[in-house]
Amino acid sequence: MKDLEDKQIRELFDGFEPVNGGDDAFIERVEQNLRAVDNAREMIGDTRRLQRRAVVIAALVGFIAGIASVLCYGIIKQLITSVLAAADIHIVINGLTAGVLAWALICTIVTGLSYVAYDLVTTLRPRR
Repeated sequence: MKDLEDKQIRELFDGFEPVNGGDDAFIERVEQNLRAVDNAREMIGDTRRLQRRAVVIAALVGFIAGIASVLCYGIIKQLITSVLAAADIHIVINGLTAGVLAWALICTIVTGLSYVAYDLVTTLRPRR
């Protein structure tokens, strides 16, 4: 079995004739490939830094929007209550409907603002 594999390998390489382009062409190709690898590493590092910055900014925007929304909770709850009353919607489950809807609205607003902040930071990055 081993002799058969050796014979097949020899037959495979019998027709192989390496192109003799010289050492300079080989070295130039290797250096070009190394420059490409360095450029790729640099781009990956830039992308990681950008994403970290975007996450920090999105977290800060979410935190500030969350605090502002919580401070306005009473106004938001009152607004939802008046909208439900004006629309003649009588959904009351233990008197918590307006409060639950207010918190859902606050969560939606904070999540949306955080997402927009992250998206803006990643798409409006400076070009090289």
